[in-house]
Amino acid sequence: MKYNMERLFLNPFEDYSEKNLLWIGIVGFVLGIIISYFGKIVFDGIIQIHMGVTNITAIILGNLSNMGILTLGLFMLAKVLYKKTRFVDILNNVLIARIPMLLAGLLVVWMTKLVPMGKTAEINLAMSLDQSDMMWIALLAIFLLFMIIYFFYLLVIGVRHSINSKKFGHGFLIVIAVFVLDSMALLVYRGFFI
Repeated sequence: MKYNMERLFLNPFEDYSEKNLLWIGIVGFVLGIIISYFGKIVFDGIIQIHMGVTNITAIILGNLSNMGILTLGLFMLAKVLYKKTRFVDILNNVLIARIPMLLAGLLVVWMTKLVPMGKTAEINLAMSLDQSDMMWIALLAIFLLFMIIYFFYLLVIGVRHSINSKKFGHGFLIVIAVFVLDSMALLVYRGFFI
């Protein structure tokens, strides 16, 4: 059992069928939309999470555009690196890798409960927090950083599995592509959905 749980978190792409990964990814995507709507957070890029209120249509279309941009961009990169790459494999990689971003969204919602952002200036807000609140914020920031690193880890492992690559350099290409695609997704999201 321990071995299976380890494999689930370290490399789910080898042991689980594409159908199972797709369903898990779709459920995670829908949960991300629900958390975004009720938690009043915006995934306005691939690795961007901000507090803000928006309508359900903008949230759905914005998240679809983020996922679509990342999937298409990585699919084009994967096709260049390995001609036999299938679209569904890259889609599964993106959907599964976005689950840590869903958890990061939950952490941001929790952080908004600790730090009530009102009309107070940031300096006054920082001075008004007590040490325990600041410690919780620091701890949440560490978990947020871990979730972003885990997102990149899952994406690199998944895409490398999809293109049958053992080359370390392909991981760097994937990370660079994600940052470029994040800039594109940010422009699209803020241009059309905010």
